[in-house]
Amino acid sequence: MGKRRESFRTITLDLEGAGGGSCPCRVRVSERARRIRLTVDVTGVAVVVPAGFPLSQLPSILEARKEWIVKALEKTARRTHGEAEAGTLPTVVELRALDELWHVTSGQDVRTRLEEQREGSTRRLLLAPDFNRAEALTTLRRWVLQRAKEALPRRLKEVALEYDFSPARIAVKGMRSRWGSCSSAGNISLNGWLLFLPPRLVRHVFLHELCHLLELNHSKAFYECLNKMDPEAKRCASELKAAWSFVPAWICE
Repeated sequence: MGKRRESFRTITLDLEGAGGGSCPCRVRVSERARRIRLTVDVTGVAVVVPAGFPLSQLPSILEARKEWIVKALEKTARRTHGEAEAGTLPTVVELRALDELWHVTSGQDVRTRLEEQREGSTRRLLLAPDFNRAEALTTLRRWVLQRAKEALPRRLKEVALEYDFSPARIAVKGMRSRWGSCSSAGNISLNGWLLFLPPRLVRHVFLHELCHLLELNHSKAFYECLNKMDPEAKRCASELKAAWSFVPAWICE
């Protein structure tokens, strides 16, 4: 009995309207397959189609599933990152957006359960020695969220001034799926965990939400606005799909 033939190719899925950018999809034509199968894992997006299937129909099929693909890519990145870190207590907290690295230790003389120490370029977070792991992580999450509430609105306002935007209100929350949002009233909400991302991606999120003050959709006009303000918008949007890998696992526990 001879081997069944399989062939491979790659097509690109345009993800504008679901975060921007593009995503390569590995397509495998298999004589064994009886239906289309779409999977997402650490290696990316894979599509298996039966032999004889008209590949010209794939773009419209993937277009209809692109929101699911984006969510699956983000979930995979979070899960992969979490598996590597689950069960550990952090020894450092790296806030890339602020270019800050905090060393986490236990302090015998901590009076407020968590204290900051700065000695030159060295930064320390001292946790109360009687904390269990759950209490320590809760305290660290609250501390990161407070840093975000202090830093992110100020930085968003600075970027807004560059382009003469005026958000009605800026809120910072700990979110699990979105990096930011903008309401019809002009209120912008930011994910506090943006502090873990590189500055270029944080700025991209800022510009994305500011453009929604003009276009509350993902229309052609919206992307024209975004691309004009951010020449690296497509690249950043693609990188943002895996950006949860920057967020430590203990944040999402």
